[in-house]
Formats: sequence, structure tokens, C-alpha cells
Amino acid sequence: MSPEAPLAPDVPLVPDAPLVPDAPLVPDAPLAPDAPLVPDAPLVPDAPLVPDAPLVPDAPLVPDAPLVPDAPLAPDAPLVPDAPLVPDAPLVPDAPLVPDAPLAPDAPLVPDAPLVPDAPLVPDAPLAAGLHCATFSTPKPSGMLILSSGVLLTSTITGI
Repeated sequence: MSPEAPLAPDVPLVPDAPLVPDAPLVPDAPLAPDAPLVPDAPLVPDAPLVPDAPLVPDAPLVPDAPLVPDAPLAPDAPLVPDAPLVPDAPLVPDAPLVPDAPLAPDAPLVPDAPLVPDAPLVPDAPLAAGLHCATFSTPKPSGMLILSSGVLLTSTITGI
């Protein structure tokens, strides 16, 4: 353990400042005297009455204007006679009924045709030695091939 540090001495107290005495009271200002009263204005006498104006006599009555007589009534137009009634057209008689055509008789049944036997198989003809020839194809600018036998071939996807 270490020894404790010595304590600092207390600071001396500062004395309070002396009190200032209150200021002396100032007396109130004297009141101003009231203003003198003004006397009321004298009353104005009423104006003398003016006599009423004399009455104006009524205007003489104007007689009413004479009535205008009504215009004479125009005579009624003569009545037009009704048009004569047109007689109804005569009725046309109904057309006579036509009898129905007789039904045609059913066609007679035709018997089924007899079955034909199959034709016998014919062997292929032998190839002649002189008729055999080579087949050539000629390419065309349109992309088609024409064989020497005249058969038209179209190009395939591969272009051959």
C-alpha cells in the first residue's frame, strides 16, 4: 500500500458584500386641476311652419275612343261533294286442287354380278439385247434434271 497524499488546506471564506440602502421614495406628482365645464349651446328655435300648397284640380276626363266595328265575316267556302265510292273488285275463285302424281313403282332388284376369277399372272418379257441403252441426266439452270428418256426430275434437299 502506498501512503495517502496529504490533504490541501481549506480555502478561507470570502466575506459577503455590504448591503446597499434602499433609494428614498419619490413623492407622487400633483394632480392637474379639472378643466372648466363648457356651458350647453342654446337651443335653436323651431322653423315656422310652411302652409300647404294649394291642390291642383283634376285633369278633365278624356272620352274613350270609339269602338272599331268588327270586320264582316267571310262566307263559308262551298262544300266539295264526296268522291263516289269505288266498288270492290270481284273475288277471284280459288284455283282447283291438282291431284298428287302417282308414286313411281320401285325399280326391280338387280342381282349381284358373278365374281370374276383373277387373271393368271403373265411373266415379264425378256429384255432384248439391242434395246438396252445408258440413261444420262443433264443438269439445267432451273435446278431440275432431265433424263435422256425425257423424264423430268426435281432436285432434292441435297441439290442432287
